[in-house]
Amino acid sequence: MTKLLFFVYHSAQIKAPLLAALPIAGKDGTLAGRMIGEGRSESIHAKTGSMTGVSSLVGYVITHHHGTLTFAIMANNFVGGRSPYIRLEDRICEALARV
Repeated sequence: MTKLLFFVYHSAQIKAPLLAALPIAGKDGTLAGRMIGEGRSESIHAKTGSMTGVSSLVGYVITHHHGTLTFAIMANNFVGGRSPYIRLEDRICEALARV
């Protein structure tokens, strides 16, 4: 997944439309209420995915010192709510944004 994201990001024809289509953390879409605060949210462009027992978040984190990072976080086969996994996804992205 991250190799595909990397390829797309470095494709002049695809990069801008893809970034425009991805929700921005703290601003819109499924990420509107996630990862808000300390200027980190606007640097995270990602797509959520979920179904019973599955939670995922894939996309890009734009960092100040290391450029743009691609990431894919996927939790599978869990029992119960997905809230703990969503919080974990958010913490991982926030950590990447501080890199």
